[in-house]
Amino acid sequence: MILPDNMIRPLRDNIEPFVEDNLQPASLDITLGDKFLVEKFKGRVMDPTVDKMEYRPVAVEEKLLKPGEFVLGATQEFIHVPDNLTAMLAGKSTIARWGIRVHITAGWIDPGYRGKVTLEIVNDSSNIIQLHPGMLIGQLVFLEMKKKPDQVYRGKYQDSMDVVGARKEKKKFKKTIITMHDNQSAANDGGFDRDVGSDCDSGLCPVR
Repeated sequence: MILPDNMIRPLRDNIEPFVEDNLQPASLDITLGDKFLVEKFKGRVMDPTVDKMEYRPVAVEEKLLKPGEFVLGATQEFIHVPDNLTAMLAGKSTIARWGIRVHITAGWIDPGYRGKVTLEIVNDSSNIIQLHPGMLIGQLVFLEMKKKPDQVYRGKYQDSMDVVGARKEKKKFKKTIITMHDNQSAANDGGFDRDVGSDCDSGLCPVR
């Protein structure tokens, strides 16, 4: 169930600062912090499972977003999501109409998360855009779960007090190499066979 405004208001102690005027019928508006993280290097070949992304901090008002440019930002608000709730981040419709995305895919906030919310901001317009600290940038939608989860968020971004760049996963990434043989693909340890069909001569036909 999505929480209406009269159920979001009691969460004021979980949101700092909580601004009453930012309360919407079924969401809470959030504002932009004062710093961006910008990729330090461009045009490199990088592997997220091995490499570490490097950034340089830039004041929001000193950074003009060019068309297609990507930066990391953060909310001014520090939030603590209760164990029985989860939250979704959405962009403000006005900002979207300017061609600005405030998150690429990471809009889900787990139960138990504490911290400021990092924003993956992209300028999809054909114009150069100036953003400002404190401006309305997005909104949080809170959802009540039927049952509390077995475990709450204890991940690597817990207690974020500012913009946080990508951190490498602690789990090791196991690569599976798939080779082609006759009309099937044979995988090494833990792999699988693929049925490409009797009328496939190349072995590269779509999976059935």
